[in-house]
Amino acid sequence: VIDHRRPRDTQLIVQRVISMNNQEAVAARLQECKRVLDQLLLEASAVSEGDESEDQQCRASLPSELRTLIQEAKEMKWPFVPEKWQYKQAVGPEDKANLQDAIGAGLQPLL
Repeated sequence: VIDHRRPRDTQLIVQRVISMNNQEAVAARLQECKRVLDQLLLEASAVSEGDESEDQQCRASLPSELRTLIQEAKEMKWPFVPEKWQYKQAVGPEDKANLQDAIGAGLQPLL
C-alpha cells in the first residue's frame, strides 16, 4: 500500500520501477550485443577457413626457397628474423672498393 501523502515512498517506488526498466533495457542491449558478436564470430570463422585454403594454394605455388624463408619467418616470430642471406661470412678483395674511384670514373662524362 502506497501512502501518497508521503512523497518519499512514492519516490522510492518510482526509482525502483525506473531501475528495473533500466536493468531490463541493459539486459536486452547485452543480449543483442551477444547475438551480434556470435554472428560475427561465425562469419569470421567461415572467412578464416576460406582464407586458410586460399593461403595453402598460394603457398603451394611459391618456389621452395621462398616457402622455406616464410616458414622460418613464422617460427622466428617475424619481423624479427635475422636476414642471414644478406650477410657474408668473409669479406674478399672484390668486396672492397674505393667509392671515389668508382664514382669518379663515371662522373666526368655526366658533367
